[in-house]
Amino acid sequence: MSTAYFKASQLTEIPRPLTEPPLGDLERMVASTGTIRMTLFIDERGRVTAIDVTSATLPQEIAARAAAIFSHVPFSPGRIGRFAVKSQIGVTVGAAAKRSYGN
Repeated sequence: MSTAYFKASQLTEIPRPLTEPPLGDLERMVASTGTIRMTLFIDERGRVTAIDVTSATLPQEIAARAAAIFSHVPFSPGRIGRFAVKSQIGVTVGAAAKRSYGN
């Protein structure tokens, strides 16, 4: 992905989901058996433009389903000062941690 996407550590405001990702049964399965770590690339309008699954302790089809779900979640845009910018954030879903954003 392009270096035009700022990392979470460079932002003054990290993107946050505007709606809860509809993980449903997928989250229950992940919570009891493993984790999925993804990097979400979010444009200055809060749209997810790409996802990189960085690690998963689950079958590829489950990780792909999680990525597909997050690809449709609207986010507040990342900001540097008062300016909305393209950003990349880490998302972890699963047993090892509560769902977290920005790491």
